[in-house]
Amino acid sequence: MENNDLNILAEKLKAGDENAAEMLYDYFAPKIYSFYIVRILHKETAEDLTQDVFIKLIKKIHTFDPKKGDFAPWIWQVARNNLIDHYRNTAKRNLISFLPYLDAFPQGISKNENLFFDVNREIAQEIISTVREFTDDEKNIFSLYHLSGMTYKELSKITKKSEGSLRVAIFRLNKKIKKAFNEK
Repeated sequence: MENNDLNILAEKLKAGDENAAEMLYDYFAPKIYSFYIVRILHKETAEDLTQDVFIKLIKKIHTFDPKKGDFAPWIWQVARNNLIDHYRNTAKRNLISFLPYLDAFPQGISKNENLFFDVNREIAQEIISTVREFTDDEKNIFSLYHLSGMTYKELSKITKKSEGSLRVAIFRLNKKIKKAFNEK
């Protein structure tokens, strides 16, 4: 879906169109769930947080202004703030292996999904071990790009970093993962 289409759906939702809400949910829920599962590592919590985003969306849709920016970065900011709130409320900031939860990832969620879904569990474990060593900022960029399938443009709006610096960051993160495999 294009940004303009998403903006139109958001405006329809503001006007009370339930069908628009369903379409936004169908489009964003698998991506937001993937973002949460890699960070939270608990299926039910990721599902709850995903639902929270859409509850907040309904409550806060009146604050969305397409003149200030597109809907996609807006909802991703809601999702990101929701995660921060979760961390504050639960103090569960340590990543642990999500290997037991790999089956929980919805299929077909990302154009970048091959990084996780076309590998075997042993390789996935190596990737996660490497990702654990990333800074929180690196983990955020990594999960938004590789698991949620965001573009550099979308990432730029959320992280307030230039597309060029994000390209370099993703390149370096991928290089760290490749280096970890070469050392094995």
